[in-house]
Amino acid sequence: MSNNQHPKSIKPVQLKWQDGTPLSTQHEDYYFSLKNGLEETRYVYLAKNQLPQRWLRQTTESENSPFTIVETGFGTGLNFLTAWQTWQKLPKPKRTFSFISIEKYPLTKEDLTRSLANWPELKTFSQKLINQYPYLVQGSHLLSFDHGQVKLQLIFGDVNSDLDAYSFNADCWFLDGFSPNKNPSMWSDTLFKLMAKTSHSQTTFSSFSAAGVVRRGLANAGFEVKKSKGFGGKRDMIFGTFIKRDASAHPKNTQPNWSIPTPNNQLKPANNSSINSNTYDAIVIGAGLAGITTAASLTEKGLNVALVDQNCSIC
Repeated sequence: MSNNQHPKSIKPVQLKWQDGTPLSTQHEDYYFSLKNGLEETRYVYLAKNQLPQRWLRQTTESENSPFTIVETGFGTGLNFLTAWQTWQKLPKPKRTFSFISIEKYPLTKEDLTRSLANWPELKTFSQKLINQYPYLVQGSHLLSFDHGQVKLQLIFGDVNSDLDAYSFNADCWFLDGFSPNKNPSMWSDTLFKLMAKTSHSQTTFSSFSAAGVVRRGLANAGFEVKKSKGFGGKRDMIFGTFIKRDASAHPKNTQPNWSIPTPNNQLKPANNSSINSNTYDAIVIGAGLAGITTAASLTEKGLNVALVDQNCSIC
């Protein structure tokens, strides 16, 4: 972002409340199961992706890389918090845990706090998320927990137009968000192709939705799709693994970089040699108002931040 550009603030989603459960007025849908949202997350996203077992696996290839989950629809953060809680309970050695989540219509901090009050057992984790919850400004926000072993890259933007701007390899996909009949634009071929582009032979996915458009889209993109009994009275849910990869279409050795999000139009610093990515918790590209705001927010959270602009090296 150049100096003459302004940060694009995001209008928060408007909610209705039913016995403490948030409902999006735009999509007329609830953020989590009325039966038990926490148990739904454990059933649909953790169990079906075999996450506790996979976090404990230590191989030559994975020892120094984080286990990366990518989520469509951050919502109240329930999936992230549940996964973090599960990961923290595991004994060492275990892979570090990184979570990318994109949200087009974020909650305010007040609504987030009220929503997460539904889960007292997550209180310790919820409060840490609330303390670091970023300003509602479009773009990427890096949050760090557990002495850097757990990182959340929260992107405020559209999954079909903004997620592709970041470089990552997904070990697991949480396909969440509002149902296809409530939010059809999210469940698109653009998303499914991006999933294929950023997945490898052991990448898994799961979703509460077993809609035909989702199953067909995933299958066409190269995923093996399986059905299972849904949670809380739902007939079906789906899960599976990526099985098809075109080597000519997908570059090899694309490692996730959790300190530096890498959009396709990333500005190049004047002196690349002056940046050591191991020195900083985050590097913000662009010293416009959005960059300054993001850098200030991260600094307030105790992170060591470098601010880089095309007109200077490190600010």
